[in-house]
Order: sequence, then C-alpha cells, then structure tokens
Amino acid sequence: MKRLLFILLLLVVPARAWAQAHPCDTFGTQPPVPLGAVTLDMCWAETDSAGHPTPATGYAIIIDGGTPQPITMTKTTPTASAAGLYLFSGPYTITTAGNHTVIFQVSVSNGSGGVLTSQSSPLALQVSAPAPLPPAAPAKVRVSPSPSR
Repeated sequence: MKRLLFILLLLVVPARAWAQAHPCDTFGTQPPVPLGAVTLDMCWAETDSAGHPTPATGYAIIIDGGTPQPITMTKTTPTASAAGLYLFSGPYTITTAGNHTVIFQVSVSNGSGGVLTSQSSPLALQVSAPAPLPPAAPAKVRVSPSPSR
C-alpha cells in the first residue's frame, strides 16, 4: 500500500509542475502601478529575427519617447514558453506619476564590433502617485496663562 501511494505521488507531482502556466503565456492587460520601485518584465526569445540563438549585449527602456536608459535584466525562467519566449525581469524606479508610454529595447552584437537593436511595441502605463496623507497629530499640547498686562 505504501509503495502504491509513493508511486502515485511520483506521478502526480510532475503533472502539477507541468500544469503551471509560463509567465509569458499569462501577460494580461497592464494594471496601474504606484510611483516608485517596480519590476520590469519582458518576454524575449533570445534569438535574432531569423530564429538563430543570439544573447543580448544590453537592455534599455524608453519612456515617453525619450532617450534609451540602460537597465539590468535577468532571465527569470529557465525554460521557454509554448511560444519560445523567456521571461526577463529587472528593477526600475518610476519617478513621475501620470500616463506614460514604455518601450523595451534589446541590443545584440552584429559580429563585427557593432550593435543591432530591436524594440517592443509601446506599452501604455498609468503610474499613480500615493494619496496625500494628513499631517501627524500634535504630540503634546497644553494651555498656558497669558502673561500679565
């Protein structure tokens, strides 16, 4: 009986692991994010446009059509999604509230000392500022008599 339970356990655990969705298969609509520290996520196949394996030499983010800002991205999924995409994530700090357009840029070597870049489609991003807080309550209060006239 114990052996049968052990065998069933071995069969069920891998099935559950396989049933988990890959993060690149579950990207939905972009919710608003709070002002401050965020994690940037992008899915990329780690290939050139012909499908040949090509490691990135750099990553950048372009906000509101500005200058590309270099960012550090790390591959966070060891296996590819059903579409052949890997999840890359990196820290970033958003300093301005409001509606923004975000574009990811990936750079690769062209093999001759140059760099080739490719960009994502624009992502509409709403950044909310924290709600204003009331001032802290006074800690100590007292009423003193007025000085004599």
